[in-house]
Amino acid sequence: MLVLGIETATLVCGVALLNDERLCGEFAVNVHKTHSTRLLPLIDNLVREAGFTPASLDAVAVSSGPGSFTGLRIGLATAKGISFALGRPLVGVPTLAAVAHNLPHYPGLICSGLRARRGEVYAACYRQERDGPFLVAGPWLAPPPEIISQLPDGEVVFLGDGADLLTAAARTQGLAPPPVPPFALLPRAAAVAQLGWQRLQSAAGDDAFTLTPVYLRPSAAELKFGSPAG
Repeated sequence: MLVLGIETATLVCGVALLNDERLCGEFAVNVHKTHSTRLLPLIDNLVREAGFTPASLDAVAVSSGPGSFTGLRIGLATAKGISFALGRPLVGVPTLAAVAHNLPHYPGLICSGLRARRGEVYAACYRQERDGPFLVAGPWLAPPPEIISQLPDGEVVFLGDGADLLTAAARTQGLAPPPVPPFALLPRAAAVAQLGWQRLQSAAGDDAFTLTPVYLRPSAAELKFGSPAG
């Protein structure tokens, strides 16, 4: 099964191709530029460089949040368009779970954290199991010290672009989280593709008409005008 993974929940614009359990290729750009102008060219280049055509795709997996409001909408709209155009299954993958999947064999607790506005962090705590990250606590949207106070007992490693904020808060409370390599700190489309592939082995994909991003809070526009979160 050839799965296209799409990751746009943060500054990272990433795409990956997974052929069953073989990673065929992955592109990722982590800069301050809009995903709308880069995502489709990245997908097109990756598919062609890997020796496939768009019609070769068997499924699409997309990071479903939480994360950037605009980024998530761009990623999901693109994934839905490909799914509709090709008639392929679509599966949403929680962004925080995909981040935790960057360290698939870590024996302790993993707290994935993504920067939110207003000094807050999106976070959730996982432990690794045979079929992927298992949610232990969360998700939360809160200031880092509040998240640290709610973590389960035991050594915790922090991942995601909010890891530095969580690590600093943990140290003020006497904790000493272990360091992690830079590549493990950011969301990866390869993790999205693999978790999507795993889910598709035992269940159908999501309904492309009803799949919506997970935000954890309304956007500024929704708060201003009183409309429900998308």
